[in-house]
Amino acid sequence: MGSAPARPGRHHHGWFDRDWYLGAHRSQVFDRNGNAGLTAWWNGRIVGGWGQDDDGRVRLHLLEEVGRDGTRALQERADALTDWLAGTRANPRFPSPLSKRRA
Repeated sequence: MGSAPARPGRHHHGWFDRDWYLGAHRSQVFDRNGNAGLTAWWNGRIVGGWGQDDDGRVRLHLLEEVGRDGTRALQERADALTDWLAGTRANPRFPSPLSKRRA
């Protein structure tokens, strides 16, 4: 029997190499084990997160300035997500520090 080809090595903390889209927000949007919370993206980067208030409305938690156009676009998406969820709660199984903030 021949030997099996070697698999490429995997870094057990691969999620640490996400600076290109995370910036300085890693500790806010990922828990200690690397599970992502509910994130808000703008221009290919995570710029914050979102949660729901007591009425189920999606509320944004921005961690960086995205400008007027970004804020408007993200709010439109949050409003559309509120409508789509129609009162269903989005509860992350492994909440990040940002996900734990009350909307």
